[in-house]
Amino acid sequence: MKHEQDAPLEAPPQSEPRHLYPLSYHQEMAAYLQSRHRAVWESFDAAQKSVNRRADVELHLLKSAYRLSPSDHPELHASVAKARAILGVEQPITLYQAHRGHADNASMSYTEEQGHLKFEGEILSYLQPEELDGLIGHEIGHYKLWCENQSAILTSSRILDAMASERDVHSSLIESQRLHRLYTEIYCDRAGALVSGSPEPMVSVLLKLSAGDIRVAPEHYIAQAEEIFQKSAEERSQGNTHPEHFIRARAVARWCRERDARAVDDLVTEMIEGRKHLGDLDVLARDRLTIWTRSVLHRLTDLVAPSPGSAWERHRERFLPLETERADEERVDLATIRKGLLPLSATVRDYFGYLLLDFATIDPERRDAIRRCHEVAGELGLSSRFAELTSRNVPALAA
Repeated sequence: MKHEQDAPLEAPPQSEPRHLYPLSYHQEMAAYLQSRHRAVWESFDAAQKSVNRRADVELHLLKSAYRLSPSDHPELHASVAKARAILGVEQPITLYQAHRGHADNASMSYTEEQGHLKFEGEILSYLQPEELDGLIGHEIGHYKLWCENQSAILTSSRILDAMASERDVHSSLIESQRLHRLYTEIYCDRAGALVSGSPEPMVSVLLKLSAGDIRVAPEHYIAQAEEIFQKSAEERSQGNTHPEHFIRARAVARWCRERDARAVDDLVTEMIEGRKHLGDLDVLARDRLTIWTRSVLHRLTDLVAPSPGSAWERHRERFLPLETERADEERVDLATIRKGLLPLSATVRDYFGYLLLDFATIDPERRDAIRRCHEVAGELGLSSRFAELTSRNVPALAA
């Protein structure tokens, strides 16, 4: 399916339905863009509320699709009414069937006043009623997500799409756009499962959209998805717009069936992001790495107390310019950084090892620097690795 704060997640009793919240990635990205790119944020936020844009959306759909009226398609509109009630969407949803020539699919277009749900291909001819509920719930889930927090998540999505389309864009922005899209599909699968009453119809929809009108046993596919992770525990999504079906099936089934909502969200993060490598960090991870770097150097500076104008001090200012030190920026204690490094790849941990190695060797007059860097490496949980890097790259210093 294609498409254009932190509330506590308490696990409900087994008999109660899950509450649908934006995932933490959505919330963190919105907060990041609002704080770091305020002017851009305000411009995109105003643009999506313009009357001209609403008119363009409606005109395009009227030209490219057939509008499905409630009198001619009561079962579709009944499913929409059910989804709106369950998901708490007050705005009306207009239905369309795209003209011929499209693959089987469905998509939602957003305007403030209403949603526009378009079906494509022959999808309506072979879905069972509960599968139709799942599909419509998924699509109206997009609309619900876009309305959250004064449309903050929709604004984030459009900013990321615009930035990622620029020439020579940094890879972290492309990765951010990708992750934002993947987490959006996870959220909407949850919405579909809420509307259909269980994860199986939502999984059936995924399989039929990719394989056509075939007999499917969704519970078997959910078991198959679990088997994949039993055989390959570190699988992660390679998708650009949607996670792989086996990830989505496992994610929505676990969300519906397990009591610990936070543990389920952690599992989803593992499947979507995996162990981050230094070369494929998104903007949130890069920003966090910058704060961690400065926090480590603040700690090292406290231990070394370099003299003004020394080689050590000049090198430090490459990472901590004076204007940065004057700013009221966040500092993170090394115990927190140590914990944050655990789920990341060795490339990120080695970054800190080589960073400390730089400061151990940059100033030959600071004979205590190697000892202080060893001390900080220990606080980061990198003692053995730092010793290995030192012996490999600076044998005389290690001795």
